[in-house]
Amino acid sequence: MDLYNAKGRSIPQKTMLVTLEILIIGTSYWILFAGGYHKIFANTHTSGGNETRHVILFIFNLIIFARMCITIFYLLKRRIPWEEAFTIPFAFAMYYIGFALLG
Repeated sequence: MDLYNAKGRSIPQKTMLVTLEILIIGTSYWILFAGGYHKIFANTHTSGGNETRHVILFIFNLIIFARMCITIFYLLKRRIPWEEAFTIPFAFAMYYIGFALLG
């Protein structure tokens, strides 16, 4: 598959990609602000971090999401295959959820 020479709008793939990203950011929000951290680590004696750090991490998640949206809707002119529409959110989930858990 010649991925970089295939031009196309790929609106369904981009819509799926953004939808999955929003769900992952929602999971990050749940971890940071809605008690998800304590539900995941119920048997540990952790404080869950501080609120200012959570706000900063979530703002960074939103900045990364905005950057990704600008890239796929305005800068990316090539066709996006369906496989890529599902693997990109998985890669970004490492940022969104990983930072929420480890931050």
